[in-house]
Amino acid sequence: MTRPARTDGRQPVLAVELLSDPDYRRYWLGSTAFALGIWGFLVSMGVSARVLTDSPLRISLVSVAYFLPMFLLALPSGVLADTVDRRLTVIVSRSVSAAGALVLAALTASDRLGYGALLALCALTGATVVSEVAARQAYVTQVVRPDQVVGATALGSVQGGIARVVGPLVAGWLIGQWGQAAGYLFFAAANLACVWVFLRIKASGVPIRSGGRPLPELVEGVRYLWRTPDARAVAVISIGTGVVGWVFLALMPLVVTDRLGGDAFTFGLLSTAVGLGSVPPSIALAIRSGRLAGEARLFYLSTFAWAGGVVVYGITSSTAVAFVALFVAGAGNGLQQVLMRTLLIRLTDPAFHGRVLGTLMLTWGANVVGTLGGGALAEAVGVGPVIVLSGVLIAAVAAAVLVARPSTWRL
Repeated sequence: MTRPARTDGRQPVLAVELLSDPDYRRYWLGSTAFALGIWGFLVSMGVSARVLTDSPLRISLVSVAYFLPMFLLALPSGVLADTVDRRLTVIVSRSVSAAGALVLAALTASDRLGYGALLALCALTGATVVSEVAARQAYVTQVVRPDQVVGATALGSVQGGIARVVGPLVAGWLIGQWGQAAGYLFFAAANLACVWVFLRIKASGVPIRSGGRPLPELVEGVRYLWRTPDARAVAVISIGTGVVGWVFLALMPLVVTDRLGGDAFTFGLLSTAVGLGSVPPSIALAIRSGRLAGEARLFYLSTFAWAGGVVVYGITSSTAVAFVALFVAGAGNGLQQVLMRTLLIRLTDPAFHGRVLGTLMLTWGANVVGTLGGGALAEAVGVGPVIVLSGVLIAAVAAAVLVARPSTWRL
């Protein structure tokens, strides 16, 4: 199901040469369109939540509604990625997401969007995301050669970083110019663009073990990951930091309005800082080919950098310092995400890639626990201390795993 190696013996000098391949270029462009849209959606979601309520807990619940399907469906989505056509999964999921975005736009434009409807449609969007992310990430192994996966993953992170920069800025500007509905229309257009591009990819999306029974496949995938100690350690860090790592994003609407005195554009600007930080390390990885030396050490260090940025962001009352802190957090998180995927792909059997990558959706989904708890705690002690605590816990999770399994430092 993967392309054969070249017979001329020539290897690409730069990972960006992959963009000369029509199928990978379409894959990259489709993924970029979706990433632009989803980061714009998160800004739109936050703005709508802030308009409808000023309660930290209720604002956090909107993020919980979006991320909860990722927690509940993460493992089943991995089974889906290993048993159902991956390309078709992306196309169907993005089409459903576009329809939900159009409903949100219509309700917002007509002043009929209520808190309950926002929760329901955010949950639908989260479900469409988790249903296809593992499939799309595993599909790249069918679009490129095995020795090109690291470069392809790094290029994927580059587009993710670009999207984190451009998506929030565009959504914030659109909302400022034409209202909340414009942000949701932007998300709908991004989904439809992704569908159109993926329809033109020729590489087969049929996985190696298509047609398996879902429950046994799920159980087998969990057992396999548990019996692979190094991969298990990487997954534990990813999921553990995911529990607490995105509290700062859920509470950002309150930080912007109450502490920094900003508006929707300020919200978009600070969200952009996270993406802007992730671009340099992603580009650095994308200009390399083959395996990167010291991947695990960089994985740990990037996690600590993410934690430090979040702590500083939770302390400051300056927009400029907050931007820099979020830049550092984005750089750490962006590098961690690339290395997390490449380490797990390298450390596991290809037949389990979909299910292993599916567990990574728990990185996002598990944050419902931290977000819900953080929102409730912020009601009592304030937003700043909760964000600082989340940064400390990110570092604590990585440090605990490193102490328990120090051999992972040398992977």
